[in-house]
Amino acid sequence: MTIPQTPAPARSKRLAPHRLNLAEFVRSPYRLTPEMGATLDDVLAPDYLVHVAERLKAGDKLEIMPDCMTWYAEALVVDATRLSARIALLVGPIVIDAGEQVLADDAFEARWITPAVRFGVRRKADGAYVVKNLATKADAERWIADRVGLRAVASTEEPRP
Repeated sequence: MTIPQTPAPARSKRLAPHRLNLAEFVRSPYRLTPEMGATLDDVLAPDYLVHVAERLKAGDKLEIMPDCMTWYAEALVVDATRLSARIALLVGPIVIDAGEQVLADDAFEARWITPAVRFGVRRKADGAYVVKNLATKADAERWIADRVGLRAVASTEEPRP
C-alpha cells in the first residue's frame, strides 16, 4: 500500500538582498523650476526638457514648483534621450495657499544704481539688490515681471478650519 505524498508547503517569495538599495544610489532627485507663465502641461511635454534631458535618466524624480510658489507637483522620468525626456505625473498639481498675495511691484522696484553698475532690482523690504548690471530700466522691470510675477507671503489671519 502506498501512502499519498502531501505536497511541500509553497515557500513564499523573498526579496534578494541586492534588490534593496538607497534611492540616492539608483536615481537622482531634481528640483524643476518652470519659468513664469509655463504650465504643468508645458512641463509634461517631452521637448520641454530639451536643454537638460541629457542629465536625466529613467527613474529620476522631479519636484516641480514655479518661482511664484503657487503650485507643486512631482513626476518620474520614464524615458530620457539626449534631446527629450518623457515624464509621468505622480503627485499634483497641488495648489499652495500661502495666504495674502502681493504684486511684485509692491515688493520690488527697478532702480538706477551707478554709472558703473547701471540698473538693478531692489527688494523694498530690506533694500537689498537682487540683481544688478542691467542695461536699462525696462530690462529691470522685465526681470521683475518674468522672474517674480505674483509672490506669496504669509497671511496674518488665523488658519480656517
